[in-house]
Amino acid sequence: MWSGAERMGLNVKMYGEWSGGYVVTPKPGGGQYTWADYYIPLLKAQDAAGAVPNLTIIWLPDDHTAGTSTGYPLPANYQADNDLALGRMVEAISTSKAWSTSAIFVEEDDSQDGVDHVDGHRQPVYLISPYTVAPQSPGIGRVIHTTYTQENVNRTIENILGLAPLTQFDLTASPMFDCFQDIPNLAPFAHVPANTPLNIGPGGVPIAGTGPANYAMRMTPVQRAWNVASNAMTRGKQGQADSVDETFLNHVIWYSATHWKRPYPGEARIEWPAAFIKAAARKVPDTDD
Repeated sequence: MWSGAERMGLNVKMYGEWSGGYVVTPKPGGGQYTWADYYIPLLKAQDAAGAVPNLTIIWLPDDHTAGTSTGYPLPANYQADNDLALGRMVEAISTSKAWSTSAIFVEEDDSQDGVDHVDGHRQPVYLISPYTVAPQSPGIGRVIHTTYTQENVNRTIENILGLAPLTQFDLTASPMFDCFQDIPNLAPFAHVPANTPLNIGPGGVPIAGTGPANYAMRMTPVQRAWNVASNAMTRGKQGQADSVDETFLNHVIWYSATHWKRPYPGEARIEWPAAFIKAAARKVPDTDD
């Protein structure tokens, strides 16, 4: 899609999607940046230079999490970070000169962190624009019950930008007509401050360098085991999505998100990580991404 937009003479800006990894320049004085460095930035963000791209694609990467690895937030805190970032971005766009001609499509990668009780292909999609249909009640938005696929999303974006369809699938897909109205509502959006701390790591304490430890939580033996295992399984892999074994990561996210009180669905007890590490070592690497 971004290549098609460029061929049409449109401006495109990408933030991470389909990068396959990253290279970070060392700190001015040497050494590598840590998560804490990004949590407390040293430089203020600059305002846009005046030319907003016709198509911008942004990947908010915290949905993958780092399990319960030392030096990184817990899964619930990562999710709160993503949510806050999205709210701030929408607020910034809605108070800009580009708002009157903007449409923001928000999709979730790895929806449900595995299959849910209906269908593992489902995902929530948000459409934010002055032209989206009126909310069902103030501040709530409207739920659209039409069954849409990724191709419907693609077709809608293509129609807005005047792009040619990519394949026969989006060619025959319908744009998401019932998500829009003709009369715009130009009221700006105000983000909601986070009510979940963003910088809490294993043991329930703030990550070093992000603030004082105002409370502590002693890890149980099984929590400590998963902490050590997460450190090993994620080491050197933070720059590449889907590089940690899915079954291992699904389990540690589930345990952390349910406060280590509920077994993983389909299992009778909270398991130790050793068996999942062994199973991951036997798997053939998945290279289709």
